[in-house]
Amino acid sequence: MRTLVKFVLIAWLTLAASESLAGELVDRLVASVENVPILQSDWEHAVALEALEQGRTVASYTNEERRAVLDRLVDQKLVRLQMGDENIATAEEKDIAKQLGKIRASYPEGKTDEDWQRLLTRYGADEAMLRRKVAQQLQVMRFVDLRLRPESRVAREDVEAYYSGTLIPEIRQRGGKEESLAQVYPQVEEILRQQRMDTLLNNWIQELRDHSDIQWLAADVSGAAADVSAANAGGR
Repeated sequence: MRTLVKFVLIAWLTLAASESLAGELVDRLVASVENVPILQSDWEHAVALEALEQGRTVASYTNEERRAVLDRLVDQKLVRLQMGDENIATAEEKDIAKQLGKIRASYPEGKTDEDWQRLLTRYGADEAMLRRKVAQQLQVMRFVDLRLRPESRVAREDVEAYYSGTLIPEIRQRGGKEESLAQVYPQVEEILRQQRMDTLLNNWIQELRDHSDIQWLAADVSGAAADVSAANAGGR
């Protein structure tokens, strides 16, 4: 479900302009979605926290990658506008804690609380900020799932075709153990559902873009992130 994963990642990266990165940034409007602004600071935070999540430095992001982050910010705004009620599909505390644990566990250098806080600071973040954005990420994931899953039903013949035409040949190529269709039916069905949801999500986002007032105001995608990366975004 690569499209959904890539999309929802940005849901926990959008930060308020008041939560500034270390160092002075001159804020400006870089885009707007139905008159909802996206500021330079939102964009810089998104790049910085995506870099944190991926174990990269901010400076390693190319102009094309930075623009892709801005595109995802716009898409995330479009979907959040569809929610209407901010309390819809809210994440449970146990799920938030589990996701935070996974993120922290991916950084061996953040084992102690002190080291973890130091690492977050390098990316212009803190624990509370990260927690809020993880909660938003999970909320968007749940909302998208509620919105698209009913339309992603998979026919039995599609499961059978994937099993015989894709799964079994892959297993044989790897020299793995073959299982019957009955044994793997739920897993295959979910794979096909996720693929279908990726297509539905792409189509839905494109439809929202086609029918929304989106203004692009960022001519220069290099922005200030590269300027602050040496001070803020030491990577692994």
